[in-house]
Amino acid sequence: MAEPARLNARQLEQARRHAATRMAKAQAKLERPDRRGPPRPRTKPNALRDWLEAVPPPMTKIEFAKRIGVTPSFVSMLCADGAPWPNREIVRRIGVVTRGAVTPNDLAGYPPAS
Repeated sequence: MAEPARLNARQLEQARRHAATRMAKAQAKLERPDRRGPPRPRTKPNALRDWLEAVPPPMTKIEFAKRIGVTPSFVSMLCADGAPWPNREIVRRIGVVTRGAVTPNDLAGYPPAS
């Protein structure tokens, strides 16, 4: 077996200082507050998101995406604030799959009829 390399006094002191600096930085990172802050609240009502997140959930986003003929990522975009406007056929399929719980007006952001 090869003999481990020996450090001279200067190299040993540099290694100790480096380790102490790394430990101090790690400790400071643990002590500082989270800069991100609390999560932003949802600002817009979203009937599709509410329907998919109901308890118990009617189906998963993946299953819902398959039923309406889109990708799961597109369903996630529809559930987000500032969602894209889907084409008429997709809107019709959403209404059919949700059995009328989510309407085109809900997706457009119009308030429910009184």
